[in-house]
Amino acid sequence: MTMRPARAIAFAILAVLAGVACGDEESPDDGLTPATTLPGNMVGIAGGLPGELVEYAVHGFSFAGSNLGFAPDAPGGASAMERHLMARATGLLPAGASPFLVSSPTCVPDKVGDGIDTDADGVPDDMTITFTAANCTVTDTATGSVQVQRGTVRYRDTSSDLYGFDITITGLRADYYDATTLSWGRQFLTAHETTRMQDDRGDWSIDVDGFVQSGTLDTTTFFQKAIFDLQASFDPNGTITAGGPPPDGEITIAGHMDLTMKPGRYKFTLFAPGPLRYEGTSCHNVDQGTIEMRLNGSTSEGTRTDWIGCEDYIYEFLGSGVL
Repeated sequence: MTMRPARAIAFAILAVLAGVACGDEESPDDGLTPATTLPGNMVGIAGGLPGELVEYAVHGFSFAGSNLGFAPDAPGGASAMERHLMARATGLLPAGASPFLVSSPTCVPDKVGDGIDTDADGVPDDMTITFTAANCTVTDTATGSVQVQRGTVRYRDTSSDLYGFDITITGLRADYYDATTLSWGRQFLTAHETTRMQDDRGDWSIDVDGFVQSGTLDTTTFFQKAIFDLQASFDPNGTITAGGPPPDGEITIAGHMDLTMKPGRYKFTLFAPGPLRYEGTSCHNVDQGTIEMRLNGSTSEGTRTDWIGCEDYIYEFLGSGVL
């Protein structure tokens, strides 16, 4: 077995948050059977991914709002969410491909409830942003190039305790077609994230179903897809107070991932043999614990990630493949 250091290696894989199938769209069928052996070139992703997933949970427990990076007040009608998702997706696109989530000043979505935050906790009371055919179809009449954005984002405060939010993204679509190069691209995103913080407990979950696809003419040259669901709970040693950060405690996390990326499709079960230790005084993160990424639920194919200090972890290859 091989040990390798890891720190924030796999953030790019979560960039697939920038695409999804839902509503009247269907996610492209990759036609791939899930792999039964973890290849060496996937070890770094599988070993580093738990660190990123834990960061997501910690962010949810830290009174910091959604991991989906939502903030609507940006110049030119482009939301921070768009830029956030674009930055993630760009790392997945082939060299030279245009980023999908680029808003034109003429693409200004409809906004309801924008800027209304009664309890001033950074989460709007109830805000909905909608991209429609009328407000977000941008055509370059000189070249014939087209950019299209569609979908709905609802972000609302659900706190009946210390803190809570719910963000639902439905059919968030971004397409482009370049009439000069004949290249095209598409992203879809369906996602739901929620957090509830009480004085003696925290609960968080996120579900994502997405794809990123691009090509030229009728040929697809790039495709990645991600479906995952995560759930986590926080058990504090003391009392959680409004505004955070949370005190010392333990995080229990579980979930599943279905990732399609070169060279295949990989289904993982996230397994933690015990709670992760959260250090809330100086680290504000996990500093001890173990997570296994089990390929198709197997105890012998996958990776094991161990935290050895504040945000620092190493991973171990458990599989039978060749590194």
